[in-house]
Amino acid sequence: MADEEVFRIQLGELPEAVKEAIRQETKHYNVPLVVNEKLLGSGTLVEIDGQFGVLTAEHVAHHPFSPERRLTDQTHHGPKLLIAPMDSPGDIVFDSYALRVLRTKRQADEYGPDLALIVLPPSGALNQLRATRSFYPIANEIEAKLAEALQETGFVAFCGFPASTQSKGAAALGFSEVIELGGFAFMTGPEKYEERDRWDYFELGVRREQMGDVGDSFAGVSGGGVWRVPVYRKRGESKGSEYFENMTFAGVAFYEENHLRDGRFFVRTHGPRSIYKTFLQMIRAQL
Repeated sequence: MADEEVFRIQLGELPEAVKEAIRQETKHYNVPLVVNEKLLGSGTLVEIDGQFGVLTAEHVAHHPFSPERRLTDQTHHGPKLLIAPMDSPGDIVFDSYALRVLRTKRQADEYGPDLALIVLPPSGALNQLRATRSFYPIANEIEAKLAEALQETGFVAFCGFPASTQSKGAAALGFSEVIELGGFAFMTGPEKYEERDRWDYFELGVRREQMGDVGDSFAGVSGGGVWRVPVYRKRGESKGSEYFENMTFAGVAFYEENHLRDGRFFVRTHGPRSIYKTFLQMIRAQL
């Protein structure tokens, strides 16, 4: 916009109201993936060419060590995927045999490629989910989204449901037991960006003092969405007057390294080119 300019601001200086607005925006799309009543990972609700699904990591949708938790199981003995409605207890359930899972062929933990789309079938469960949450139109205006997601201004938020936040809540709304999961939008900035073949990656650095109640691991956040979040300030206005308008989907988290000597660790995510170029092209060829 004509009355705005580029400025520098540290995350700690960002007004709490702006951080909360970002959290509230991401929560519409960010979901925990619970399989057979156990947290498997996180995902982002997306819409592609009129079809609805969950974008996540391949190792979340196709568990490498537990066949009984694989959403790729097409038998009638396969697991059940539960996605809760937003802000209230609920159990919107999809049987694995009714799902289509479009996924990459993962070569290694560190670089994957580690992406999957869980295609949700037309059903009452999908209608209920659409009534309570939002699906990001990831296939609309692809070039504009790619350009916005690759910009080096603003912050990055990566979202998910850390397993360490799981707790039991009081019975409610006819449920004898309620399991509560804390959703987070972790604000940071890319410390490294790289491209390998047709895939690109962010490394998002985090220090342990930033972890708070999460503990020392992002277990459960795998598959969670990454968002590019520009922050604005009107020309001539002082620090503290920043505001947030929109965000652009920019990737999927899939790997963490938490044994670094300097007390920090990083989350590796697929980046915008992986999503909007390589994987979206693969998906459209199969939908």
